[in-house]
Amino acid sequence: METIEIIAEMALKARKLAGKANKEVSKLGPNYTGLEAQERYYNGYLGELAFLSWLREKEIKAIYTPRIKGKSDAGDFILFGMITGLRRTVDVKSASKAFHANIMLPEAQMERHKKDYYIGIKINGSFAEIWGFCRAKDFTLESSGFDGAQIRTLFKSLDSLISLDKFTTLVRKGEVKSDM
Repeated sequence: METIEIIAEMALKARKLAGKANKEVSKLGPNYTGLEAQERYYNGYLGELAFLSWLREKEIKAIYTPRIKGKSDAGDFILFGMITGLRRTVDVKSASKAFHANIMLPEAQMERHKKDYYIGIKINGSFAEIWGFCRAKDFTLESSGFDGAQIRTLFKSLDSLISLDKFTTLVRKGEVKSDM
């Protein structure tokens, strides 16, 4: 696991993005996470900004596009292959409660908008813990009391950061672009 400090600038950006997203989805209540929209978007953006910070630290070439319309049709990040230039979509999944043990998403989201990699991050006070990553095949189907069928994978079963370091060798070093 790698830890990124959540600095004031990150928290402010996350709060602004969450405010924009909340206006877009203001009529929605709790979803499969059980969290209200404002809280879930804020924590999600904190995780994304922490991952963006990690990418910059590692000098990994990527494009970051924050989603503010509440849709999951595209990944949060696009990474580029070192030699081939292949694009890989990455979706950051953040957890904000101590008891959260899984990366979760609706089964329908996976069926319609599968990403190449999913990054698991836990927001822990003023720190974001990057636990690792997995692929779509690593999720298992479970039923949940929220929004229908869910798929999940345990944070503790994510590929380790040693594997994540190997993952970074797959991408060309360079500037991280952001739509922010």
